[in-house]
Amino acid sequence: MPSTLPVNTQQVLQMGTHTEKLQHTMQNLPNVVAQQVDKERQVADELKRRQVQDLDPSSYIEETDPHTKQKKRVRVKKNNDPDDETPEPPVAESTHQGFINIIV
Repeated sequence: MPSTLPVNTQQVLQMGTHTEKLQHTMQNLPNVVAQQVDKERQVADELKRRQVQDLDPSSYIEETDPHTKQKKRVRVKKNNDPDDETPEPPVAESTHQGFINIIV
């Protein structure tokens, strides 16, 4: 009585091909993710460059007059409290997993 089950040679060959494709995909995954993150960062940087910076510390609020039902814009000064500043973000843990992308 044989201890191994009979297998189909064609299935074994196909599984070898699938395994190679899977290994190739797993090896390229960090590079693909890094490229996607880099592309997203480039898009965000471009948006920041094109965005108009508001240097005036005031904003407009539309109010409706209850008597005349007309809308008017009211300028409201923003408070310049030092407490409103956002704290520095915490240092993220290194997630490069042995790969370092250097852009020159």
